[in-house]
Parts: sequence; structure tokens; C-alpha cells
Amino acid sequence: MKNHLTILVLLAFSCVAFAQKGSNMAETSSVYDETYAQMHIWHYELTSALDTSTIKDIIARERFLNEGDQLRVVAIKTSHTATHITFKQLYNGIEVFGGGAKVAVSNKNILFRCIETLFPTATIQNFPQSSFNPLPYLSAFNAVNVKRSVPVFLWNGDILLPGWYAEFLYDEIGYADAAWLKNGQQFFLRDRNSYFTGPDSTVTVQVFYPDPITPIGQTYGGQYVDMNDGNTAILDPLRVSSTMKVNFENGVFSLKSDYVEITEHSAPALPIVTAATPDFSFSRSDDGFEQANAYYHIMNFQAYLQQMGYTLVDFAIHVDAQGFGGSDNSAYTGGAVPPRLTFGEGGVDDAEDADVIVHEYGHAISDDASPSTNTGLERRTLDEAFGDYLAVSYTREQYSFGSNLVFNWDGHNSFWPGRTVDNPSNFNYKSISGFNEIYRYATLWNAAMFDIWDQLGKTYTDSLQLEAVYGYFQNMSFSQAALLVIQADTTFSGGANGQIIWKAFDDRGILDWSAITEENSSFSKPYILKANVLQNLGSLKMRWLDDIPGELNIYDFSGKLCAQAQLTRGENTLPLAQLTSGVYMVTVAHQGMYYTEKVIIVK
Repeated sequence: MKNHLTILVLLAFSCVAFAQKGSNMAETSSVYDETYAQMHIWHYELTSALDTSTIKDIIARERFLNEGDQLRVVAIKTSHTATHITFKQLYNGIEVFGGGAKVAVSNKNILFRCIETLFPTATIQNFPQSSFNPLPYLSAFNAVNVKRSVPVFLWNGDILLPGWYAEFLYDEIGYADAAWLKNGQQFFLRDRNSYFTGPDSTVTVQVFYPDPITPIGQTYGGQYVDMNDGNTAILDPLRVSSTMKVNFENGVFSLKSDYVEITEHSAPALPIVTAATPDFSFSRSDDGFEQANAYYHIMNFQAYLQQMGYTLVDFAIHVDAQGFGGSDNSAYTGGAVPPRLTFGEGGVDDAEDADVIVHEYGHAISDDASPSTNTGLERRTLDEAFGDYLAVSYTREQYSFGSNLVFNWDGHNSFWPGRTVDNPSNFNYKSISGFNEIYRYATLWNAAMFDIWDQLGKTYTDSLQLEAVYGYFQNMSFSQAALLVIQADTTFSGGANGQIIWKAFDDRGILDWSAITEENSSFSKPYILKANVLQNLGSLKMRWLDDIPGELNIYDFSGKLCAQAQLTRGENTLPLAQLTSGVYMVTVAHQGMYYTEKVIIVK
């Protein structure tokens, strides 16, 4: 933490939430905090992955949408295994807030997955007003800039009510949204922050990698403390030399590239460092050190993403390495244009710890891979877990000391306790009665992910987690996210690692039979599937309830037909010993109707 005179300005930011250290904003809870998304496994052959008209028809037919229901495409993202298309739900042209669907279409143009929250519109009787001014209702905020203001239908848990929605920026980095009912009553208020170009040239730099103490096997304390940057004699020798690409123009080197730009957007107002020579080797007591350190780690992580073939955060994200008026927090602000990262200097300077930098950058990665889906406490917990996972995985292969800790330097000290990825409290997903905040159970998810990491290695497990995040959807559950990891492995390896992945999630209660069954089917089925999880059974057993035969097909997630059979009244057994571990799609055709199930084979 540096002693700047300007730190006295705006030390307290009203109504700002922090995903790294905790929330100060008086958010109001609503049904939108809950987990209610449904996942369906389908098998529809398309002429193109972008045949959105046919996809809309399929969703409308499968989910029994009403007349007046509409789906609007809001995002299309392509990962290694699929094209991911996000739809927003509307009714007679008006947004059904929180309603929508997200589909995955394989590289062979097979629509194989749909995650949706489609609210019933049959009970709608009243419509929102045609205009609404949200500013009088936002008088508690300073410098409000309304980015979006639209009429909506709001779900109260039973019916859809007419209302209004606004998304707004405020103060220097605040980003929030709110909704009101038609009578002006506030329905919810939420913080939307996730807290915690030109020719280039290669320059040298001195950075902490990942922080000063992890490489020497020390914990925070004794001589290894922040001391308001006063102990440079102890910590400066712990910097490491490296190189990075920066912008070079008109004889000046600056911390700017196609992927990150150091900016000044939050107090204290400090100069952005430049150099006349290709050298950004600052002492940690200099403002330039945090700026160069943040720039270096974001560029380094972006290079790793590209090495794995992922095009994410493909723009110059703006970064203020000394912000928040000197307070102890960091944030990702997705509502700004372009999106921003802001790092505070309270306690330990946040931009001195690569874990903080990568965690916050993880929010930008998630937002880019799966935009407009970080809604619901369990879903938001998954986002925090994703950032923690990336932060720890970033250097875990190189440094085993403290590899269970997140924020080794910035946290786990007198300022705040940090977090872990090893589930020290032995949380079990089945025992959780509900999510009431977004940090506590992130360690539960990551305990499973790092079990997988230990057996399958950094790069492959990173690719599983990154591939899964493309499929994330609003109000989804840990169990659904775990299925996305299973599905990614099924596509990458043919399910060769299914048993390892399944066991890691099953050991913590995240995956079980209920996570695999088709959810809330709206029609009766002509069969009974005896078990969706086939562990060392080698066969699928189904009781057929109709005199007219049915046709059963089993596909993997690449669209390959793996097995088929005719179903006749009574018990039917289909040997599957030839199939590897993984998730498969079972489709049943009967008298013009099609039914789908998920089956996991664990060997």
C-alpha cells in the first residue's frame, strides 16, 4: 500500500460489491438469486450450426412454448467442441427478464444440448408501461449513467408481472442493475461488478511471479510483509526478470497492446508510466511496478489462452493498477466500454499478486465466453470458482508450496483470510441447504477440479474448465456445470477420463443420478429407463410399455451413432461393453414422438 495524498479522496465507495474481498452494497434478494435452469440432452441434425430459425422451432416444440413466445439471439460463441448460441425470451416483443435458452451445436452440426429457463407466459394479463424514467429511483447513486432501460416481465416465483429494468454505471467504477414493478416498487437491486492497437516492441521487466513469497516457500509475516512498500530491501530481490510486448510509438514505450492497456479511471489519479528505453524494471515502491506487473500477467495469461487455441477477451481491456481510492479491493466491470479491471492498494497492493490479477481476468474470460449469464447465487459462485481455479492453476505446476491457497500474498494475512481450493471444511454439495453468498462454496467446486488436475495435468484440465464455461447459463447448478466438464472430456478424448472426472465430482456430492435424468418432462414416456448411470454394468436396461415397438439410438457428443436397437414390450437389454466412459445421448422414437435421455458410462 502506497501513501499518496490523493488516497484521501473517496476512500469509501458507497454501494459497490467486491467479489474478491466481500460486498458493501445493500443488494436486495429476489427469485433471480435461485437455481432453476434445466438441462436437456437432444440429438437434432442441422444443416448449419447457425440455423437459428430451426433451433428456435426445436426449442418451441420441445418446451411447449405458447403463442406470443419468442426467442431472440443475443450471443454466438465458438469453442473447440461446439457453437454456443444464447437466446433471450420475449413475449409479444417484450423481454421476459431472466428467461432464455442456450444451445450447443457440435462441430458436426448436431444440436446436442439445451440449458434453459423459459418462464410460463400463459398467465400474463397486464403489460408494462411504455415509458419509465429510472433516474428518480437511483438518487442514492452518484454520476449515474443509464446504459439500458427497457420494459420487462418479472418472475415473482408464481407468475410474470409487468415491470421495468435498468442497467447503469455510477461513480468511477460502479456497475449495477435494478428492476421495478409497474407501480414503482423496487423488485431487486444488484451489483453487477465482479470484484474480486499499434506496433509493439519487446521490453524487459521485473515482476513478482506469482508473488514474492511463494517461490521461496514463505508465508506472509515476519520480514515478508507489505509495510506500505517500505521494505524494498527485502522484497525487491524477490522480483524476477522477464520480457513482454508493449506499444512503441514516437520513441516511447507504453503499457499498451491489443489485449491490455494500462489506464487511469479510478482514484487516486496517478501518472501512467512510460519509458524511453525498453526497460520497465521498477522497484515495488514505484507506481510503475504494479502497472507493469498487472500488464505482464494479463499478457502472459492471454498468450497461454492463444496457445490452447482459445480466442477470448480479444480486445484491449482497460486496467487501473492503483484504484479504488486506495481501498483493499479489486473488480471487473463488464458494463464499461471497453470492460475494465481495477486493482486497489489497501493492505497488500492487489496488483502485486498474480492470483488477484488472473482471478479478475478470469471474470472477463467468463463474461466473454458466456455473456449475460452470471445470474443466480450458485451460478455466481461458479464464476468465483472459475477465477480461483485459473489463478491457482496459473503457477501450480511450477510451485507446489501453498498450491492449495488463492491469493498467497494478498490474503492469508492480517488484512483478510484469502481462499483455498481444497475444501478444508469438507463441504458436500448434497448437504448444502442453499447458497446465500457467492464465495463460501467455490472451494468445493475447485477441490473436485484439482483432483482432476492432479491426475490429468494442467493443460488438459484447464481446457476442460475453459470448454465448460462456454456452456454456462444463468441460474445453473454445480451439477449441471460438472456435466459440462464430462461432456467436454467426452468430445476431447472419447470419454477416456470419464471415471476420473465422475469420481472427483461424485466424491463431493456434485454429481449423482438426479443430475443425469431428464428434468421436468412435460409428457409421459412409453418406457422406464432403469438407470442413467451405468457403472461397470456394460448394458442399458429399459422397460418398454407399449405394444407398438420403438427405436432406440445412442450417440456420443460428436454426433456419432454408437448403438441402436428395436424396443418391444417388456424388458429390453442393450449391451454397451464396447463403449468407453463418458456421457451419451439416448434418443427414442415412437409414433412420431422423440424422447431424449442422458446416460453416463463409468468403467
